Amino acid sequence: MKIKPIYYSLMVLTGSGYSGSAASQATLMLEEVVVTAQKREQSLQDIPLSVSSFSGEEMKAFGAVDFRDLSSRLVNVKVANDQENIDISIRGVSNNRGFAPATAFHIDGIYTGLSQSGLTAFLDVARTEILRGPQGTLYGRNATAGAINVISNRPDLQEASGSLEVNAGNYDLLNVTAVGEMPIIEDKLAVRIAVLNEDRDGYTDNNGLGFPQNNSDDADVTGGKLRTLFEPNDRIQWMVGFDYAKQKGAGPRFYMDVDNIIPVDDLLAAAGDDPLAQQLIPALHPGRAFSQLPEDQQRKIKDDPRYVPVFYTDANNPEVLYKNKLTQNLEQKTYMTEGKIDLDYVDVTFLAGYRDIDSKRTGDNDFWAGNRTSLNEVDAKEQSYELRVSRDGEQVQWLLGLYYYHLDNDTYIDAGSPTAYGSKNTSQAAFSQATWSITDTLALTGGLRYSTDDIESTDLLNTSSGTESVDFDNVSWRASLEQHLAADSMVYLTISTGYKTGGLNGGSQLNPIFDDETIIAYELGSKNQFLDGRIQLNAALFYYDYSDLQVSGIEVIPQLDENGNPIPDPDAPGTFLVESVNTSNSNIPDSEMYGAEVELVALITDNFRVDSALGLLHTEVGDGLVDNAAIFGATPTDVSGNELRKAPPVSFNTGLQYTFELPSLSGSLVSRLDFYYEDAQYHDVLNRPQDKEGSYTKTDISATFRPNDGKYFVQLYVRNLEDNDVRTTIYQSPIGALSAYAPPRTYGVRVGVNF
Repeated sequence: MKIKPIYYSLMVLTGSGYSGSAASQATLMLEEVVVTAQKREQSLQDIPLSVSSFSGEEMKAFGAVDFRDLSSRLVNVKVANDQENIDISIRGVSNNRGFAPATAFHIDGIYTGLSQSGLTAFLDVARTEILRGPQGTLYGRNATAGAINVISNRPDLQEASGSLEVNAGNYDLLNVTAVGEMPIIEDKLAVRIAVLNEDRDGYTDNNGLGFPQNNSDDADVTGGKLRTLFEPNDRIQWMVGFDYAKQKGAGPRFYMDVDNIIPVDDLLAAAGDDPLAQQLIPALHPGRAFSQLPEDQQRKIKDDPRYVPVFYTDANNPEVLYKNKLTQNLEQKTYMTEGKIDLDYVDVTFLAGYRDIDSKRTGDNDFWAGNRTSLNEVDAKEQSYELRVSRDGEQVQWLLGLYYYHLDNDTYIDAGSPTAYGSKNTSQAAFSQATWSITDTLALTGGLRYSTDDIESTDLLNTSSGTESVDFDNVSWRASLEQHLAADSMVYLTISTGYKTGGLNGGSQLNPIFDDETIIAYELGSKNQFLDGRIQLNAALFYYDYSDLQVSGIEVIPQLDENGNPIPDPDAPGTFLVESVNTSNSNIPDSEMYGAEVELVALITDNFRVDSALGLLHTEVGDGLVDNAAIFGATPTDVSGNELRKAPPVSFNTGLQYTFELPSLSGSLVSRLDFYYEDAQYHDVLNRPQDKEGSYTKTDISATFRPNDGKYFVQLYVRNLEDNDVRTTIYQSPIGALSAYAPPRTYGVRVGVNF
């Protein structure tokens, strides 16, 4: 474990000895940030965890429509598109295109295991909290990377208010958001409603498909949030909520990535002595699809990474054209309730949520236009229930909890041959955590959670095959010691564990079950404020020991004749008949990661603010074999010593904000520049040159005018000033490299009115 240079740098930063005397006349100080990361209200500076928090107003200024838009404001945290799903990596821990997310995502305390369910999460938000490191005790399974909490604004029981905001920009963007709230019974009952409509052209021109249609990577979202708050007395608080979202358009897509096609010779070398792979690779190699395109299409792909190649075999057939129409229709409904009762000695909290997602998507099956599309339909329903009893005593704070979660997910896929499977996941847990203040400056925290998971899978097209099932259980724990060195300075040492459930590889002939993964993390951190609260400096060192990391590949089973040879496909010369193509998850026995984070916020003057962060990360597979997704039937590849995916060694951001007072206009102009740098990284644990994305920068600028009475604002902004084409995912599929991209340069104007 080579962390001495990082450790030394961290000690220099945290021990630099700021004095408060120079700021004795300060007129401003940083606002206290209150979070609920430990399921009770605490100051961010008092929690022995690495937590980043953004207020709703900050996210509006960043233009954050969903969590992906915060990626460049965080270090050691990556958020990317993986088709319609959100792929989150924290400190190198990600889902690895696997069975389930590694980050526990909560909206108003309700867990969601569905990565499509964040469409309206950032509508009318009070704050978002990002917890780094395994959160197995309080947040349960599938929190090996960390947890994200999105907290909506609550209704005001005393005053009615409203706001209207319009955001217009390039790519014909028009985003309209309206919020209104009013007390129905003053001090007892109030309601708050927020609605949005976002419409934007896609970043990719799909009109080459032969008829007008929406462009890919577009936005067509309508949604709303309703929160009703009832407080009959000072002991009872009850909130009921409903969220709705509908998404249409062409949706996100992968693009044929010619620059990252793996050469045939490399595939043959990696296949070794596997006779089946040696026979299949020359006919099914990833570059074959590209080589079949006309030369003009090949040139266009090389010139524009977002270009969709067009090659029709029957361009005059209306049925062929219609089948190539790319569409998505996703409808999401969420019901939630939260009840709190103060029983003097203890507080009781109950949370319940129900989410229903119906999705139908026709996507590009071979990633060029004119051949085939695939149909993907999802009907998912999830339920979540949590009961907590807690007490905030003067010397001891504790909580006890029970948890139940159930997901019922039916998926139908038709990519030439239909498949349909149903999965059920039931999770139950009992958990506890307590903090004991040993002295006025020293505290000890301990937590424990026992979880069980029952997973079932059924072939819906062949119910006679029966139901497969597998069970997992786990004990997660946490121990933390914190020492307050002064009123505004503390250090902590935390050891915590996390658990991500294993599962079933439906239809797999080679690997029907994959194991759960576990992690133990060590974190040494420090949180400080200096100069009478005008400078905040937080830092953390961490080391992870990772067991049975889940990774995902593709299992291709060809049809064989009586002699064991692949059978040629009579309708596609040069290819072979395939019996099944399955996603197949497997486990890497041992991995490790270590690194550091430093976060600084400073009010240099009353008008000049700087916020900056640095992330350092090292990841390494200790011992592991994985299937190579681009090699059919090949022997698993040794990845020992490789880096984990989406784990850039260095990430850095800095924000410079200056406020110009404009007395003649009775207002102020806030100018802001945000700069982000991310080091080169791999998108696959196989670490092939074709899996690597180079380093890049992203610069955002904005200028916002607000009158002194705060009744309105006007903002001009530019995001991704460099207009870099940044791959957020590189996926080596059987037909070649596929990539997804972050948005290009965007610009526009936001106008808001408060009333």
